[in-house]
Amino acid sequence: MATWSTGSVTANGICIAYHRTGGSGPPLVLAHGITDHGLCWGPVARALEGDYDVIMVDARGHGETEAPEHGYTWDILREDLAAFIREMGLERPHLMGHSMGAETAAQVAAHYPELVRRIVLEDPPWREGAESEAERTASGERFRASILARCGRTQEELIARCRAESPTWPEDELAPWAEAKIMVSPRVAEIAASHHAPWRETARRIRVPALLVTGEPGKAIVTPEVAREAVGLMAQGEELHVPGVGHCIHREQFDAVIEGVRRFLGRT
Repeated sequence: MATWSTGSVTANGICIAYHRTGGSGPPLVLAHGITDHGLCWGPVARALEGDYDVIMVDARGHGETEAPEHGYTWDILREDLAAFIREMGLERPHLMGHSMGAETAAQVAAHYPELVRRIVLEDPPWREGAESEAERTASGERFRASILARCGRTQEELIARCRAESPTWPEDELAPWAEAKIMVSPRVAEIAASHHAPWRETARRIRVPALLVTGEPGKAIVTPEVAREAVGLMAQGEELHVPGVGHCIHREQFDAVIEGVRRFLGRT
């Protein structure tokens, strides 16, 4: 196994931190969900590091990455990730993102197709109806309250809570999740309150091969109807549906997701 390294690079005006498995395989950049951090992808990175040079990036305000006073919008997250790829000198990496990270990866692929090879989108925030400004504001306020409440707890308390609330998660998922909740800046709640491009517009612009990973209707975000339309709008889209799981698909059905991702990325 390759030895993991840590580092940082200045991209889009901020210091962005990352962890990297190394190795001679093609680069695979992993973009985490809101309030997580790069090392929350640890189990996925360990599963894929034999075939890929896996780079787990911390988004702005998360993990070890800088938390500036402003800049918590979807457009800026897109520019952060695109600039990170350029500054790292990565040659058309694969991108895999979960939730916020999936939306960011989709936006990068839509706006900068020359930067990426293939993308994996795990339950992005693609909903049937557009949220109103009032709904986005309320969502941001809920996120901020949740972040502040978690910041006041110890890592051990958060692990115990996560274990109780998510009993299907593997044990090695718990500590990184808890650590991320302590490290995250409350400013990231502004992301949930910000406007992002309609998903149909984004999907229509994605020309690279794209795998949309979806969960159980009523538990995950992306519904069967949205998935079907999104896959049809993307030039080379396909769906990996994992039944019975909620929003954190790779945490709940790890083997199924890894098998599907391996198969999809291995086609290049």
